[in-house]
Amino acid sequence: MALQKFQYPIEAGHLYVVTRVTSSLAYGQNQPNIYIKGVVDVYGSNSARVPTSKEEMDLPNINRRVTGINTFEVVPVYLYCDGNAEEIVLTGIEPIKDLGPL
Repeated sequence: MALQKFQYPIEAGHLYVVTRVTSSLAYGQNQPNIYIKGVVDVYGSNSARVPTSKEEMDLPNINRRVTGINTFEVVPVYLYCDGNAEEIVLTGIEPIKDLGPL
């Protein structure tokens, strides 16, 4: 229950500026994760410049055809999920800003 305050819903098709929520470690969450009800490809970027397309995301496709719960080894600065999902929830990763559709 305590981790619920570190859960953040996001939308597929939107680019987000994100950051790791280190205070979630105090509640026993070792790795930030993403829950997906649907199927999406997850992209990330640590560029200083805001990406304007999936091709500009400088990290390799983090996960292809992701569904269910998956963990992040590296939390990117920019996060984008491409695909169809009824629900996407980040835990331990806070979206700071929704930059809209990519």
